[in-house]
Amino acid sequence: MSEGVMDTVLLVCSDPIQSKDLRDRLHAEGFQVIGPASSAAMAMALAAQIEPTVALVARQPTGRRKAAEFARDLMRTWGVGSVILRAAEGEAKPPRESRWLARPNQAARFWRALGGAPSASRTLEPL
Repeated sequence: MSEGVMDTVLLVCSDPIQSKDLRDRLHAEGFQVIGPASSAAMAMALAAQIEPTVALVARQPTGRRKAAEFARDLMRTWGVGSVILRAAEGEAKPPRESRWLARPNQAARFWRALGGAPSASRTLEPL
């Protein structure tokens, strides 16, 4: 595991097949994975109990909150940064604020776990 840090990832994904694939890839790279949570409310409840160090929002969560709103709430409530994949926001414009973003070293580890450069697959691109 790079940098000697064990990240605990809160996986937010409403697609069961993609969730399993991402969970397997993250585990293979040494991440501990919580979830997947399909809704923002479920993800917030998991965060309250397990204290993740970072969140990966791979698909738009079900329920009221959109991906960026969830990421802001997660940072504001629990101090947990997020990486949002483009598939989670569709073609929406990126949010203007970025205080909820994961630290660059955490995001870089995601891209290594997910198969290299984020541009390799449009659905795995960061927002």
